Amino acid sequence: MPGWRLLIFIGIFVALGFLAKWIVLNGVHLKQRPSLDPVGTISDELQALIQALLATWIMGRFEHRRFAKKKNRFTNHDLSKMLQSLVR
Repeated sequence: MPGWRLLIFIGIFVALGFLAKWIVLNGVHLKQRPSLDPVGTISDELQALIQALLATWIMGRFEHRRFAKKKNRFTNHDLSKMLQSLVR
């Protein structure tokens, strides 16, 4: 059932977020930065990317699938339709 997979993925993603926050607060003592600081923004986005990749890898281990074997439903036809809509 696809709904359960999504729910498990979100749970793993959120748990990894709490773990990352705990590591940053207790292990790596970074200097406080303003909310719109470029370094802080890059750090937050990099953390989210790593969380998503780790959650995907963990879900692949549960489902006994490799990361490269995930079905990609995005085709060249979809890409051409997207680019045509951007040009209009």
